[in-house]
Amino acid sequence: MNEQATIWANTLGMLPVNFLHGQDVGIEKYAMLNGYTNNFCLSFNNDIDIRTARNSVWSANMVNYVSIDHDNLLLFSLNKPDPEQISYHYVMQNLPQFYEYLGINQISLQDGVVPFVMSHYRMVRNALREENAAGNALKAFLYMLSQMGNEAGDVWNLPEGTEAVVAEIGAPLFEQVKQGFREGLKKLQLIPDIKILLRHCAGMLFQEANYLARFSSQLELFPTEIIRYEMNPKMMGSYYTPSYIARTIVEETLRYANIQERHNLTIFDPACGSGVFLIEVLHQLQTRGYQGHVDVIGWDIDPVAIDMANFILQFEKSEWGVKMEYHNSPINSLNVENQWPNADIILMNPPYISWSNMTPEQREQASAILNPRIRPNMASIFYYQAAHSLNTNGVIGCLMPSSFLTADSHSSIRRETNGIIAPRLIAHLGNFVFTSAMADVSIIIASNNRRNDNVQMLWTKNVDEVIPIALRSLRRGNNQSMISFGQGKDYNIYFDSYHELIEKDIWIPLPIQSIHQRRFLEQRMQMGGLVKAEDLFEIMMGARTGANDVFIISSAEYRNIPVKERIYFRPSVDSTSLKDGILTISNYLFYPYPENDIGFADEEDLKRKIPYVYHHFFENKMPLLMNREVKNGKWWLLSRPGAWQYKPVTKIVSTEFGKAGCFAYDKKGEYVVERGMAWIPCNREVSSEFYYFYIAILNSRYFNSLLQIYARQLAGGDLYNLEGKFMRNIPLPAIETIEEQTIDVLVSYGKKICKEGNREIEGLTGIVRKLYGE
Repeated sequence: MNEQATIWANTLGMLPVNFLHGQDVGIEKYAMLNGYTNNFCLSFNNDIDIRTARNSVWSANMVNYVSIDHDNLLLFSLNKPDPEQISYHYVMQNLPQFYEYLGINQISLQDGVVPFVMSHYRMVRNALREENAAGNALKAFLYMLSQMGNEAGDVWNLPEGTEAVVAEIGAPLFEQVKQGFREGLKKLQLIPDIKILLRHCAGMLFQEANYLARFSSQLELFPTEIIRYEMNPKMMGSYYTPSYIARTIVEETLRYANIQERHNLTIFDPACGSGVFLIEVLHQLQTRGYQGHVDVIGWDIDPVAIDMANFILQFEKSEWGVKMEYHNSPINSLNVENQWPNADIILMNPPYISWSNMTPEQREQASAILNPRIRPNMASIFYYQAAHSLNTNGVIGCLMPSSFLTADSHSSIRRETNGIIAPRLIAHLGNFVFTSAMADVSIIIASNNRRNDNVQMLWTKNVDEVIPIALRSLRRGNNQSMISFGQGKDYNIYFDSYHELIEKDIWIPLPIQSIHQRRFLEQRMQMGGLVKAEDLFEIMMGARTGANDVFIISSAEYRNIPVKERIYFRPSVDSTSLKDGILTISNYLFYPYPENDIGFADEEDLKRKIPYVYHHFFENKMPLLMNREVKNGKWWLLSRPGAWQYKPVTKIVSTEFGKAGCFAYDKKGEYVVERGMAWIPCNREVSSEFYYFYIAILNSRYFNSLLQIYARQLAGGDLYNLEGKFMRNIPLPAIETIEEQTIDVLVSYGKKICKEGNREIEGLTGIVRKLYGE
């Protein structure tokens, strides 16, 4: 690669790949890639005019084309009629500022090449009158793309049955589409380059094409580009990995793969979709100058996805020639009869399906692979299989649900695979990778060639738009072999001990400040004075009703119930009843589990004892209530009542998700915890001062720093999962080791919080911090 391009890449944290399909030796044009915006073309061949530059960057879904000739830099931008001429020497002295300037030139995504192509595909999709013609629609889409690039020698791998679909739609419509292309391009004054389009935009094109193909649209009477639908990313986010994420996964995987020492590479994706990982690895191998043979294997349960992957990989093969073979098949990777191939590199974004959401067949397949007692997410099964399918010195690069890094249900898989492969990079990206559902995801790069005892960790604050910035910093630091780097406002990059990671069996990256704090607290616990929360409290999960809309009523509704029927309701702990440490009665929960055994023998007994409640709350909701998992068909029971709270018990309570301020004191034990947690002292004989002491600590601002270390952060970065499996390891001051005067002060703070809330309480954080030795 050009030495100057390397300087640009290392300075900006961009990934350069060859810009052109089949780029000849001596041509120095690079797509400088980062995230989903502000990518650009960098050319050191000053042989381009403004028309060609504009067509090229538009076809690559970019805006800027930077052309360099000695000390002259020409900047071609889609939104400017003429190029800007700038001193190259000046740009190199101010490269980060120049990159920010490029970002100002961005145009609306609606004016990009992808929306333009898709507007014409909608016309084709509309011509297929079947509402569920996904396979046929995508065949028509691939045919349409092949017609856009009809140069002599073009070879397209069109799926079987394409000719029949084209005949059904009719040649005149495709001519109409071509005419629409010509007219639209004349208006835009642009001409797409199909090879650049497929090289840089295939993933985005196939993503939306797949969505439209499967969408049951409101079809127009006559074929037009209009399809009345609203893009719902939740319906497509799980299908395709964003290109910029796949790019980083491939890049970091190749960093550990020692490709120059291999004459042959076998690369496998067991859930390949349309082939985004396979395309990306071919581009990066080519740019790195790899001269060996590459065997690419892709499996996917969806045959339509395999058709798309075959189309684009045939296009890539026209560049690689005999040095590349591909073998894509519609295969279920979970079926034990399908033996995974041994591979040097495995790349994947496996399905994120929890055990509870698996079909009976999928559970049976999972149990055939793993111990039947393990009930993991499907993604972890793919990780397990990948670990056992690597060749010597092999590497896995994958995008996984972050629960794999912490959840108890994945612990046995983490432990077993540790004996085979070791993580080399773990990057927690959070909930904003997919524009789809709020899946919390992480990158894991792991290899079976252990050369050091450190694991590179990337933590990002769980907010939007930070991921591309963090990945640029990761790339910049790794390319320059920097030992310490990446301490940004919303992200940290550092190295953690592999042995410490495995010993604690929690792989999730934390802010570097939290790492230092965690180690300090662990030393303090060894010295005494701090103990784990589970040594002081039993942390119990609240009830699950299975039908909140039926069983939880407001205070106003409660007051309308006859007095004699109210005994079957208790105040509930939920997000509306607990705020700033104050517990108030907001809602009531139907809780037919009284300690003095005045429940209901059967449905007739229920009707007789609570006629008003039965008529006003239950009678019209029978289908919902009877369609739950309840004991002995008693539909009026809660799905999971939490037997520990049948009898009122004094306790500290919390919401299910929250932070400091979401803990309160239920002194009388009258509340039923619903979707929250209860902290019950292991020693039931403690005084009220014990509760107030810990209420002060749990509601102090300092406690938020402990939550960041030990709990799971939710989207947005402000709230945490307060379940017992996270809370039990949080260190707390042992009250018996604290001076009486300090106890009295904290007890008074606790009482004040229970009465006035934890806002505007001065001095509390400082006192708590001192208890922790800071």
